[in-house]
Amino acid sequence: IEIPTIEIAALQDYSEMDAALARIQNYEWIVFTSVNGVHAVFDRLGKQQIPTIKIAAVGPATATALRGYGAKVDLLPLTYTTDAIATEFKKFDIADKSILLARADIAPDLLPNALKKLGARVEQITAYRTIIPAQASKNIRAILDSGTIDVVTFTSSSTVRNFIGLLNGETHSMDCITIASIGPVTTETAIALGLKVDIEATEHTIPGLVQSLISHFKDPKTEAFK
Repeated sequence: IEIPTIEIAALQDYSEMDAALARIQNYEWIVFTSVNGVHAVFDRLGKQQIPTIKIAAVGPATATALRGYGAKVDLLPLTYTTDAIATEFKKFDIADKSILLARADIAPDLLPNALKKLGARVEQITAYRTIIPAQASKNIRAILDSGTIDVVTFTSSSTVRNFIGLLNGETHSMDCITIASIGPVTTETAIALGLKVDIEATEHTIPGLVQSLISHFKDPKTEAFK
């Protein structure tokens, strides 16, 4: 049962993004932390080719999207989180190097702060907006009240925040539901907002989350089999 808690929206003002892309050849690196960021940047570039600067991707889906535009991915961490990207950058000399981050409007500061600690000159641009879909609150409440949900999956911190916000912070309806998280950052957000996370994907991708769900419910110790 799909209940989107995030809707991707275009920017209302492209002046900042256009200005950064106009001087894209001046950057040493450009970092993409989502597929949405890739599409937003390349759609805005249009027929303009991305120059031969180095490109980092947060995970395989983002890397695949980049390759679809003919871009070469120079950095892809083994663990698909922004923490891992920051760690991988320690292998490169980025002191005094210019790095462009193309991100969502609600992206946290962990990655840019980590890169700045390594001496990089970091510029962030908002590539797209995230908004809460209309009718989402009504749909969530109706489904949870039905008592038919066994598992709720969260694929990003913003999905957790929006979900809890739509419930006005009332999490009691989740007490008997298994909660599955795509990775440690999402888990941390969920716990901070009062949720108990039962499953965390080992590989921080959608296929990884699915596999973790399968493994959980195959385990004889899982409550469903008692």
